[in-house]
Amino acid sequence: PVDREHQWDVRRKVSVVFQDPDDQLVMNRVIDDVAFGPENLGLAREEIEERVSSSVRMLGLEEIGSRLIEDLSPGQKQRVAIAGALAMRPVFLILDEPTSLLPVPVAMRLISTVRDLSLSENMGVLHVTHSMYEAVLFERVMVMDAGRVILDGAPAEVFRDVEKLREVGLDVSLAASLAHRLRARGIPIGENILNTADLREALTAAVDSSPSG
Repeated sequence: PVDREHQWDVRRKVSVVFQDPDDQLVMNRVIDDVAFGPENLGLAREEIEERVSSSVRMLGLEEIGSRLIEDLSPGQKQRVAIAGALAMRPVFLILDEPTSLLPVPVAMRLISTVRDLSLSENMGVLHVTHSMYEAVLFERVMVMDAGRVILDGAPAEVFRDVEKLREVGLDVSLAASLAHRLRARGIPIGENILNTADLREALTAAVDSSPSG
């Protein structure tokens, strides 16, 4: 728990994006909603405008800045919510299942954008998700079950433990699953396999190194 003395400091440093953007979008127009947080910090108008302009640009919202929130698609609304969070210039960004209502291609583009921003802006990101396809985009993955951390490490390390992931109702990519099955059959194949490109490279290496290769 955060005591009252430090609540304001935490709010300035940590931004949260929820599962349903309608739970946090409070203004009628896109540009006004992105500006809502910085305005409540009591910043100078020039600083607010700079933050809003930067966040809108980073999320690719320039063409819909004047549109009404109610006219946006779910994916657009979530981008607006993230832009508003980024306009606060947080040290940490917490994403609480922000893509669960979105089609997979839209979700992957959104999370890829956030990942790239975290690197370019030197911002920590905590992304809560059930999607293993999204988790592999980040540097570190923690798998929790009933409040306990059961796996913790780089994506390739975590997704090698296919059986433990499945025990808690999670799955891995098709490439990681196939690699796991090949190893179980005694076929020597690389460990760091997360996608089809990794699997193709590992299979090529295995064939080239085989006696008959």
